[in-house]
Amino acid sequence: MTVTKCNLTIDDIFGEGAVDAPKYLAPESRARNLALFSSFPERLARTRIEKFNFYSVQEIPICSKYKPPTKLRFIKTDQKFCGSKLVTISVGIKKLIAFNEEHFLSLHAERYDKVKNAIANGEIDMPMVYLSEEKLPYVGDGRHRIIALHKFDFSSVEVMVPADKVDTIKKCFL
Repeated sequence: MTVTKCNLTIDDIFGEGAVDAPKYLAPESRARNLALFSSFPERLARTRIEKFNFYSVQEIPICSKYKPPTKLRFIKTDQKFCGSKLVTISVGIKKLIAFNEEHFLSLHAERYDKVKNAIANGEIDMPMVYLSEEKLPYVGDGRHRIIALHKFDFSSVEVMVPADKVDTIKKCFL
């Protein structure tokens, strides 16, 4: 067996500005990273910031950089999913998060900032919700949007769901 030692850095692999985020952060470092999600400085917009793992939805800071919109338009981006027509329904955000809170706790700062900006400008793509193996609603595309809407104090969200699963998904929200 041949073993080759490789002296590559994170920058060599992912480009300059990449951050190797440790699994455990000291409280001071964690506080700095939390502030990043709230105000995301422009100078960091082009860096590759690692996803940040929150302990709970409550720990995710509210948005201090953008103002909530007076009106929000949801855009349907797809017509089909796995051969099924997609339809639009409105669901409660807190209940949607509660089905699998852990799924929403790993956020990418730059993506989260872009989503908050889009919401503040009054227009956002609809998240996609389908059924998990446990037959519970699962956000397949849109967890950053769901969390941002929650932090802007929205109580419901328009989502795309497969037409053949709409009744089952709606029953989960009763």
